Amino acid sequence: KDTLLMAKSYGVLHKTFNDNSQYDQANLYIDRAIALMKKIDPQGRLLVAYYLRSAFTACYQYKFDKVKKILELTKNLLKKFPDSKEMLDNYEVEGIYFMEGTRESDKALASLDKGQKLAKKMGNEYKVTTFLLQKYNVYLNNSQYDKGIPILMEVSKNVDFMKYALNKQSIYREFNRTYEL
Repeated sequence: KDTLLMAKSYGVLHKTFNDNSQYDQANLYIDRAIALMKKIDPQGRLLVAYYLRSAFTACYQYKFDKVKKILELTKNLLKKFPDSKEMLDNYEVEGIYFMEGTRESDKALASLDKGQKLAKKMGNEYKVTTFLLQKYNVYLNNSQYDKGIPILMEVSKNVDFMKYALNKQSIYREFNRTYEL
């Protein structure tokens, strides 16, 4: 009967399925979490976080109409949380939406720049790197390889990011792919 605990449990299940690329199952649980949070705290930060998780999943599925709706839903809610992890996630989702959904590279870069500035302000170096890599993806999608290489160089010097084997492998793979292209 603890609806908040139930909503958080649904959030954990969403993450589990999402991390394993089981997006339909992930959507099922995040939708349940959102439904409960709308009843518990319709203006709350956790609801915003769950909306944005749903948007990330929609990005992975290339469901950009859904992403657009979520961005519109969260716009007013985020005004209460200007310097938050949720705002960082919003900028990242927005950047992906403009990069992949509408192919508006300038808008994508503007969103990613805002996110990167906020991440620096918050001292979240890992997220700064995430925004850099999203910017790299914008350049890669536009065949602007000469702009992508310096980003990879900068990321490769980030000790905290590169200490993870998967991150290191990914960056080296991107160097290879970009130089090849």
